[in-house]
Amino acid sequence: MKISHISKHPNAIPIIANWIVDEWGDTAPGVNFKNITTSLKREIIENKIPKTFIAFEKDRYLGTASIFENDMSTRPELTPWLAAVYVDSKYRNKGVGSELVKFVMNEAKSLDLKKLYLWTANKMNFYQNLDWKFFERTNFLNKDVTIMIYEF
Repeated sequence: MKISHISKHPNAIPIIANWIVDEWGDTAPGVNFKNITTSLKREIIENKIPKTFIAFEKDRYLGTASIFENDMSTRPELTPWLAAVYVDSKYRNKGVGSELVKFVMNEAKSLDLKKLYLWTANKMNFYQNLDWKFFERTNFLNKDVTIMIYEF
């Protein structure tokens, strides 16, 4: 398995957009295929955050993860975020998610970021196993979620 920025895999953009819409489209405002596709195409041109990465093996795309300036509209002061971590259901529980998160953490460090936040509804243990720390509990998008932090 390899991981790289989507600029090296522009043909993955519609796949990533579909994953994101399928996973979060019914709960997050503005998450639709057109908006996600436009954002990902813009990201390829601009060399700044957001940054989206794709895990792949040969001609198969396995999952994605991103760095966003903000991933929680109710907490704009918290920045930047590990966000949109998604692994295709066929490749779950095979270490893809862990490798994606570690890769993004290394990228964040190389960008000289001092910390990353994330929110999760039900994967706190997954992130704790990768040395993320509890930050707070809150309600977001009508569900109870945990905000976590990783400091470099």
